[in-house]
Amino acid sequence: MRAAGKAFLPQFPNESDNSYKSRLGTAVLHPAFKRTVEVMASKPLAKAITLNDLSPRVLEMTENIDQEGRGIHAFASDLLIDCLSKGVSGVLVDFPRDGQTKTKAQEKASGARPYFVRYPPGTVLGWKTRRVAGVLQLVQLRLLECETVDDGDFGEKTIEQVRVLTPGAWQVYR
Repeated sequence: MRAAGKAFLPQFPNESDNSYKSRLGTAVLHPAFKRTVEVMASKPLAKAITLNDLSPRVLEMTENIDQEGRGIHAFASDLLIDCLSKGVSGVLVDFPRDGQTKTKAQEKASGARPYFVRYPPGTVLGWKTRRVAGVLQLVQLRLLECETVDDGDFGEKTIEQVRVLTPGAWQVYR
């Protein structure tokens, strides 16, 4: 705003150039949009999300829905904020596969389970669909991700990558 000067903060007709420069240098924007989105997002989620007719195992998953310690309520709140402020958000439900787990008992013992991954606006790069037997089906999804990798003995760096999902397979491009 300050760099744009008079385009966004017009000079008053009888205001001196020095007074205008002073006003421009101290002008701030009121965060009305951010506050409005936060208030609007909090209304539908004012009460805890109630889930009915779920198995105890699935109900337990909702307490840590993203495998990062966030419950379904906090996860839904971030989704709603994305949708209200940007108009879109994405969720991928993933399931880790190690190739070794063969039975349900082994799966349960390993702690493997489905989890949600939120893709904020701008990270869903594109998708392809095809009509199969008269039904429109998703055949490719492209997602922008950031991966943190080691950088030397003590450092870390973030690398952007694109994950391409197709039915039964996925690839990562860096």
